Amino acid sequence: MTRWTPVTGGNHHQHMEVKMGVQITLFKALKEAKVSGENAEKVVSELEEYIAMKITEANAELIAEVKSLRTDVATNRWVLGLIGVIIAIGSATGGYIAAV
Repeated sequence: MTRWTPVTGGNHHQHMEVKMGVQITLFKALKEAKVSGENAEKVVSELEEYIAMKITEANAELIAEVKSLRTDVATNRWVLGLIGVIIAIGSATGGYIAAV
């Protein structure tokens, strides 16, 4: 219940306070509903894991798209490099032919 996972960007302390605030609020609500402390902790922990799983599932498509874009950019760099070499060879050959 007191785990803290650092996030990138933003204020880490604010993230920790918000996350722990939600956990504490849920824990208190469960306690008021006469759920034992141990069971309330289990509920909070399971809910955290479920939310993390859903976020991972939701981001999977975006991560795949980013990886695809990286591949496309790498391919485009290779193609542009090849075009540059062809232009350089063509320019050199054109200058040689014109001189002859």
